[in-house]
Amino acid sequence: MTLSVKTKPRRGITEKIKQISLKEWFLLSWCALILNIGGSLIRSGTVGAIGLLGFSIWVLLALFAVYIGDHPTRRIALLQKTLDKYGFIPVVWLLSFLILFLDKLALPTFAQTANNGGINGFFFNNIKQKATDFLNTNANASGAVPILNFGFAVLQILMLLYIAWSIAKVIQAAREDEDWKQAAKTPLIVLFAVTAGDFAVQLI
Repeated sequence: MTLSVKTKPRRGITEKIKQISLKEWFLLSWCALILNIGGSLIRSGTVGAIGLLGFSIWVLLALFAVYIGDHPTRRIALLQKTLDKYGFIPVVWLLSFLILFLDKLALPTFAQTANNGGINGFFFNNIKQKATDFLNTNANASGAVPILNFGFAVLQILMLLYIAWSIAKVIQAAREDEDWKQAAKTPLIVLFAVTAGDFAVQLI
């Protein structure tokens, strides 16, 4: 007589990530954003314009998730009905107001950081600072700092474009009555990984 022992299969990192709910990813990404903003305020006394935009995109995604809830088709239909009733002019006015408001907040930051030798953003900012300090310690490599700043500026813009594109995918999934929560997890995972990694670099 032989005895067989059943062992539970070990779940990999990918499976564990999939088990994390959307609300938990919102919380994790929120904590990472707050840590980054706090570190930026303590370090330089300001938050870069990219930081404001990144935080605004996160808030828009959170508000959208709360709005559509468990009935995405009904909520999206109601939103479309409201837009058809009142038109796009109020929406355009609201977006214009938000852009001008963020512009007003960002202008002093741009002026201050430009005087210090470059505009600081939000994503990858600590990594950029570490790399800049390393290049400045080497006289032969200090000339590469402008190229480094340009490269990180491109990375920050690509990060914002990716998050905005992901939000569009979430909206499209909700309109087609698909699993929008699964689609919303991806940008939150990327946002958490980037901001948490950047904060960890600051501690080194």
